[in-house]
Amino acid sequence: MELNHQRAKQTADAIAKHHPKAPRTAYPDLREISWGDLEGHKIPDLRPMHAAWNAGDFDYVLPNAESPNVVCKRSIAQLMEIVATALDRADKEQRVVTVAIVIHGRLLRIMLSQLLHQSV
Repeated sequence: MELNHQRAKQTADAIAKHHPKAPRTAYPDLREISWGDLEGHKIPDLRPMHAAWNAGDFDYVLPNAESPNVVCKRSIAQLMEIVATALDRADKEQRVVTVAIVIHGRLLRIMLSQLLHQSV
C-alpha cells in the first residue's frame, strides 16, 4: 500500500513543480485498491479475481483486500466532497477553481466506470 502512495506522491510532486503555489491535500479514500494478502503477487495468482470481475461480480474480494464496489463507494464519496468544496470556494470567491486529482489506474477505471456507466 505504501508503494502505491509513493507513486502517486511522485506524480503529484512532478505536477507541483509547475504549480508551486497550488495547495496539496492527500485524501486517504483516494488510495489505490488494496490487494490484501496478494499484494505484490504475480498475475496467475489473481486469475480467480479477474474471472469474477469479468463476470460482473464486483463484490468478489481477495483475502484481506477490497472489492471494486467497496473502493468505488469510498472513492466516489471522497470525489463528491472535493467537488462540493471546490464549488463552495468558487462561489465564495466568485471565480473559477481548478482541481487536479492524482490517482492510479485501477482506481481511475473504477471511478470512471461508476461515473460514466453507473456500474463498476
